[in-house]
Amino acid sequence: NSTGQVKDNSLDADLQLQKGIELIKNGNAQKGLDILKGLDIQSVESFTAHQKGLFNYYFAESLYEMNQQEVSLKYYELAIPEFEITKDFLMMANCYFNISYEQLINGQYQKSLENIKLSNQSYKAVNDTTGIVKSLWWTSIIYHDTQEYELGIEYGVQAYNLSNLYRSENADLKARAINAIAINYDDFGNFEKAIEYHLKVIDLKNELSDTTKLAPTYNNIGNSLMKKGDYDEATIFFLKNLEINNIDNNKYGLATVYTNLGTVAYLNKRWQDAAFYLDKAEKISFEINDTEKMQDILFQQYEHYKAAKKTAIAINYLTQYHQLKDSLLNIDKVHAMKELETKYKTKEKEIEIVQQSNTIAFQEKLLQKNLLLIIGLILLVGLILLIGFLYKNRLAKKQQLALQQRELAFREAQLNAIIATQEKERTRFATDLHDSFGQTISILKMNIETAQKQFNQTEETQKLYKESKNMLAEMYNELRGVCFNLMPSTLIKMGLVDAVSEFTNRVNASGNITIEVANYGLNSRLEELQEISIYRIIQEWVNNILKYNNAKNATIQFTTDEHELTLTIEDNGKGFDTKKLDLSNGNGWKNINSRAKFLRGTIEVDSTIKHEGTTLILNIPLQSL
Repeated sequence: NSTGQVKDNSLDADLQLQKGIELIKNGNAQKGLDILKGLDIQSVESFTAHQKGLFNYYFAESLYEMNQQEVSLKYYELAIPEFEITKDFLMMANCYFNISYEQLINGQYQKSLENIKLSNQSYKAVNDTTGIVKSLWWTSIIYHDTQEYELGIEYGVQAYNLSNLYRSENADLKARAINAIAINYDDFGNFEKAIEYHLKVIDLKNELSDTTKLAPTYNNIGNSLMKKGDYDEATIFFLKNLEINNIDNNKYGLATVYTNLGTVAYLNKRWQDAAFYLDKAEKISFEINDTEKMQDILFQQYEHYKAAKKTAIAINYLTQYHQLKDSLLNIDKVHAMKELETKYKTKEKEIEIVQQSNTIAFQEKLLQKNLLLIIGLILLVGLILLIGFLYKNRLAKKQQLALQQRELAFREAQLNAIIATQEKERTRFATDLHDSFGQTISILKMNIETAQKQFNQTEETQKLYKESKNMLAEMYNELRGVCFNLMPSTLIKMGLVDAVSEFTNRVNASGNITIEVANYGLNSRLEELQEISIYRIIQEWVNNILKYNNAKNATIQFTTDEHELTLTIEDNGKGFDTKKLDLSNGNGWKNINSRAKFLRGTIEVDSTIKHEGTTLILNIPLQSL
């Protein structure tokens, strides 16, 4: 019907559900979503668990197609329990796979790995060979992205062997498994093996659904050969890639391959060829306005002219490169914040519209029921009214409870998104600061050393050169300190305890305080964002100790048992009135509480005026980790 509302019978609701699903399957995501939104899935009592699972699954599929990936994950998760009831392992496997795919893109490596394992188990339960190969291939990609290349190779080989064992007709999937093995070997440093597996993909050329898919493989082989120093061989494969991209007029692919050909040329000191290819890559990159390609080509032009000893041109390209990076950093930050705000406002509006539509639909259905019952069963009107009232009251409570749950989920998602965004920006700022200013300092140092060798030397100029180099060294050390405070690399690579130890060593180096770190039981890694949150709490509290407590000694202790992780920070400084923490106008204590809430933890601070010593205790339930 034109209003999108469902008539009061199970057949109509079932037809609406089927129609919405078919539209989504056929690529009409928006139309299908509009129909599904008109269904109050909870109030249609005739719907089976399987139908509810399909509703949530295709609701998620449509949202994903409309680039609302984060929201779609929630509906995939809602679909899983419904499919568990009916033992539909194939649909469960698809849900787990889609969740894992999005989590890897968002950098949630541990969660992505957990869900792909569940996907693999579910595909095995129904003996779906294609699904098993797909889940093994994706496991290989996850281990590649976490730099565990040996495991990546192991799972890629499992996927490839299984596809051969059952003679899978899906050559595209087999090619993905082979490529997964190859990229793990490449980043593991075994370029020969990488090339060997990439060539297996080329052997599948006649079986692939689209031979233009070989273009990335030719490019990958060229990259491995270039890393080996086989520039002539690399050029052959890059030219094959160029031929396909020219036929398809793939501007992005052309920009990439021209950049690679130019890189090979200047590494081989063929300056004229390098200028020709890199200039073409630069023109196309700016023509398609692809920021990734624009940054890449500007940097390769800089490397090219630096190698050709054309310093002035090299510096000009380096300047353009950093200007583009700086402008994109600010633009990306603004866009990210606006996108986040718009996303949540849009979701909030959608929920409100669905609730209003459901309320109207329910009221109309109730009115029709009452009218029919009054005409046909006048003697039972009292009983019918009572039943109607109880039903309405029950539904209202149900809707209120659902609304409260959505609000809680929304607030939690909002807090998680804010914290994740902050940490991504910290990491990005640290990387950009180090890459940008670190290279600039290196160039300045090189120029000073060149000037020192070429110009007449006097005692005064020698002193000036020495002071300048010392100042650059101090600037670089300061830059490293800033980058460490923004995001210590040890935290990402080694984990929480090592990062806290490195942090306290820096603090101890000042000589003003001695901080010890003790660990009792925290021997495994937590999720990245959880480790960052605990680290930020420690960092904030230690800064407070240094500013206000006049402490000479402090201890940071990690303790775990079956149920929780406990962080304890003790110092021997002067005590204070803990009520002042909640009355403070500063952001420090607010940030600590926000991160503790994100971890679902509780904080206690024990301190008293005129008594020495302060203790902070953070208890975090292990199930939340």
